[in-house]
Amino acid sequence: MIDFAFNLQSIRKKRHLTQEGLAELVGLTRAAIGNYEQGSRFPDHDDIIAIAQALNCSVGALFEGDIDLSEEEIQIIKDIRFLNDEGLEKLKAYIHDLMEIDKYLN
Repeated sequence: MIDFAFNLQSIRKKRHLTQEGLAELVGLTRAAIGNYEQGSRFPDHDDIIAIAQALNCSVGALFEGDIDLSEEEIQIIKDIRFLNDEGLEKLKAYIHDLMEIDKYLN
């Protein structure tokens, strides 16, 4: 269920939709979408299909993480492979710090 929650949020943000915007497209509440993204609730079969249609993705993408990456994101992933363990730890810490600052989040 955690993969679904993460993938739902990732795909929604990639489509530049707010939780409210997705909720309106699907006929749910913003709170329901928030609960799905937090992993505290899980949508029923019909809602999963409606969410996938609204996000223009496959149901599989919501579960398997088949998320389209931009060329820039692919290059970042390739670059990360060159970091040693210490570099990876510093990168993780930096990303964690950035995630705490609202102005850097979508």
